[in-house]
Amino acid sequence: MNEINKTKNFYTLMCLAGFLIILLPVGIANFVFGYMLGDSPCTLCWGQREAMIFIGVMALFIVRYGMKGKYLAALLIMTAIGLYQSFAHYGNHAHRDLDQGFGLAVFGIHTYFWAEVVFWAVVLLLGVIFAFAPKFNAFELELNGEKFRKYTKFSLAAVVISAIVVASNVFQAFVSTGIPPYVGQGDPVRFSLNPKYIIWSKEGWNGLWQNISFLGKRDVKAPDYAFAPASEKLGIKFDNDINNAPFAKINDELKITNEQTINFNKAINTLDYINNEFVISSKWDVAFLDNNFSVKEGFELDPYFSASIDPIIGIIPYMNDKFILMGSNKSFLRFAKNPNASEED
Repeated sequence: MNEINKTKNFYTLMCLAGFLIILLPVGIANFVFGYMLGDSPCTLCWGQREAMIFIGVMALFIVRYGMKGKYLAALLIMTAIGLYQSFAHYGNHAHRDLDQGFGLAVFGIHTYFWAEVVFWAVVLLLGVIFAFAPKFNAFELELNGEKFRKYTKFSLAAVVISAIVVASNVFQAFVSTGIPPYVGQGDPVRFSLNPKYIIWSKEGWNGLWQNISFLGKRDVKAPDYAFAPASEKLGIKFDNDINNAPFAKINDELKITNEQTINFNKAINTLDYINNEFVISSKWDVAFLDNNFSVKEGFELDPYFSASIDPIIGIIPYMNDKFILMGSNKSFLRFAKNPNASEED
């Protein structure tokens, strides 16, 4: 095979690789997960998706403007950044046990780990493509003195479809995240075009510059040791009086004083008395009952968005007006009542 034909094949492979990274991981995440399943990317997810788009665009730049060192350098740099982002994201959840995770899973693997697979695949495919690359002077010969290469039907279709996918991602990012100074969210709600459920938040900036640490917001302060009090730094007041301990006033004997049937249309998995009301749960349902065991309000958990909960096995109070629920997979969620919620919520 002569060098010119090898060059054309090289560009075809490069076009295919750039097109596929935008069409498959980015396109599926946007059209299927986003518009069809209502998944909304977190901050790190957006960063990884942007890195994939940048890699695909750089590959298409090479196809259009020829093989240039600056394009290859940009592609490799963005791949390295994407690997760092995906490793940092996966590292946040690597400690989780079987069946635990965050967000949607594809073939049992959550999307943040698939990002790691995609970026390593970029490294692998680049190696394969360059293994069949022509001699470097063939790139100049094939360009034939022109400033850019002519599109083939395939490369033109790849560029047009990629542009549509990128534009759709820009639209989703605008709806779910907003414009500066609004930033992405660590635990976003479902994607929706209903203004009622669109949240533009600046909370990502809070505490960002409080201290300089590679751990970022996960720079946990030392606890309140006896030899190094840290109450003021932690913003917590500790009560060391044993008479105020939770178990100080517990009676030694328990007696059944009354029995009553609870009218709830689902199997009750947990029952707790919290803040002068009963809190019960079924598999993914939570309800609040008055002292006569009549249901006042409740909600159904969306189990596979945010932390995966399967099923609820316990609910406890948290702070003054919030709750923590835990699933059998040892994942937990903090939640609070929303007085403005409607039936459709």
